[in-house]
Amino acid sequence: ALGKIMLGFVAGTPSSPRMLERYTPRTLVSRAALDAEMHRIRAHGWSSEGGELSPGIGAVAVPLRGYGGIGVGALAVTGPVEKVFRHAGPPLDSIVHATIDTAGSISRSLGLQA
Repeated sequence: ALGKIMLGFVAGTPSSPRMLERYTPRTLVSRAALDAEMHRIRAHGWSSEGGELSPGIGAVAVPLRGYGGIGVGALAVTGPVEKVFRHAGPPLDSIVHATIDTAGSISRSLGLQA
């Protein structure tokens, strides 16, 4: 989730990784799948992953923004997939909203204008 946010929002992050390495059976390794995921992430403003990097680990990530709304970093919440996600579904709304709210507070301290 954190790496996908960096790809989607943070200046200076390579937008086209040369190789997509498979870590688990859930890892996105096709360019088409990654492009579709980047479109979804940019549209929603957050990313998630359930077992793409490590089996049984889930995460939600959001960009941190500074002056002018430029992406300067990212914030992620990571934990056991059954605590981060609904059963076989999307991440829990409470985790997504808390992560977005916290990133907004940090971003304002980094110079983002409300």
